[in-house]
Amino acid sequence: MLRVCLEAALLICLFGFLTLILWWRRQMLLYKQLYEYERRCQEINARYETIFQHANDIIMIADENMKIVAANERALAAYGYTREEMIGMPVALLRPSATRGDIEGQFSTAQKQGSHRFETLAMKKDGTVFPIQSSVRALTFDDRTFYVGIIQDVTERQRAEEALQQAKREWEEIFQAIGNPTFILDPDNGIVNANRAIQRALGMTEEQIKGKKCYEVLHRSDHPPAECPLAKMMASNQTEASEMEVETLGGTYLVTCTPMFDASGRLSKAIHIAADITRVKQALKEAQESKQRFLALATSAQDAIVITDAEGIIVFWNAAAEQMFGFSADEALGQSCELYMPEDVRQQYRRSRDLFLATGRPRFIGKKYKSTALRKDGMTFPVEGSTSTWMENGKRFFASFVRDITERENWVRKIETQLEELRQWQRVAVGREERMVELKQEVNELLERLGLPPRYPHAGEKREA
Repeated sequence: MLRVCLEAALLICLFGFLTLILWWRRQMLLYKQLYEYERRCQEINARYETIFQHANDIIMIADENMKIVAANERALAAYGYTREEMIGMPVALLRPSATRGDIEGQFSTAQKQGSHRFETLAMKKDGTVFPIQSSVRALTFDDRTFYVGIIQDVTERQRAEEALQQAKREWEEIFQAIGNPTFILDPDNGIVNANRAIQRALGMTEEQIKGKKCYEVLHRSDHPPAECPLAKMMASNQTEASEMEVETLGGTYLVTCTPMFDASGRLSKAIHIAADITRVKQALKEAQESKQRFLALATSAQDAIVITDAEGIIVFWNAAAEQMFGFSADEALGQSCELYMPEDVRQQYRRSRDLFLATGRPRFIGKKYKSTALRKDGMTFPVEGSTSTWMENGKRFFASFVRDITERENWVRKIETQLEELRQWQRVAVGREERMVELKQEVNELLERLGLPPRYPHAGEKREA
């Protein structure tokens, strides 16, 4: 019996020992899990704290009384408070008075919907007001409601938006102020915008124009014209232009299409500008006709016509100049006009030209002058001329009209010679008449001494006369 009791006691001790070992192992496992859980909680808390404190956004937590219970470093920096000052502060003190009345409604909406996103104004410790975008989420812990607010300072964004709006307004003002009829087109010829100039020209409103094809509005056609600059621009991705008769605008226009690309570099729109060149074309036509008339007159003129630039380089040399000076047009063009001047005339020409270019004083411009010219064969001859000047494309030009007066000078010399001969005959005749008067007077005096009446009663009078 004793043995049985001892064995039973031994079994009970063994069972208790095994139970103790199992309990101990279970406790060790439990402690290990608890340790891991605490360690992970600490890691999560540390990670949360790191994210919370170093987030780029402002993060604050308020309780059900709308008092701040937590705020990250970004919040302290943004509002200008220390942590001690901010913790426990009513949220309302972070708002200007104008927006404080909205807080209760915003938090209530966040509680009902779980979260609420809105934009409002915030106020720093120094009273500076700035715009914010806030996202508030309501959370419940231990039967208490907390509000987590993630806030962004949108000052720069608003400035960028305002700058963008200002740029849009300025672009619209520039677009509307363009004096030429202007469209903004899509790649399919559709009109996106139309400025005031095209509205006035067509007698239509922008609403009536937008959405239509430009060829429908400008050309009353169901397809683009053959020289459509938009089609050429679509092919080249560069500015293209065409001269076109635009019936609806009543004239000739230089139509230009300039591509506009989006951020990805794709062609999105085109600026379509129609510049009225009707008067320019007419002026060019008149200028061409005037040039043709000038060339016709200059070709048939008997006077030499020489046109030079400001440096005296010949740019026009008519047929009369070829005949007068002996140089062909090919020989004269591009040469200095001193080509047909003797040395003394060259020096005088340089002084007069330089004085005019420096001071504008027209010493020889518009005045008739006499000079000496030089032929290709080296012979000199007298000329009479006049010079005019004008500006063309910012450059000065001179036109000299030169006439050979050799024959006239010869006639003048011949006439002067004949006049001198006549003067000599006159002097001889006058001398002879005076001698006759003297003889008659002598006869009268002799007859008077002889007591006879005078034979030439008027001889003395003639002599006196």
